Amino acid sequence: MNVEYINSFIEASTDVINQVTGLKPKLGKVCVETTPYKRDSVAVFIGLTGRIHGRVVISFNQDIACKIASVMMGGLPITLLDEIAKSAVAELCNMILGNAMTIF
Repeated sequence: MNVEYINSFIEASTDVINQVTGLKPKLGKVCVETTPYKRDSVAVFIGLTGRIHGRVVISFNQDIACKIASVMMGGLPITLLDEIAKSAVAELCNMILGNAMTIF
């Protein structure tokens, strides 16, 4: 795996999450996982085709996903991820991917 690709996703993720939600993500240990997400997480899978092909998995724990959905839905309290809340989280992930492609 090309490190430049990973760095682009890290930069895009931190920038977009901060700009859209006001949350300030902190970078933990960067590694390649054999299992891309934990069972109790909310995961968004995005396929890549073209010069770069593969799959990007962005996952959040339930609490963070609810916070993100809440902010993106105008501050409505979100305690369970219904279809609209899931759509908000998916949209944030689309923004992250778009930003990452711009960085490339």
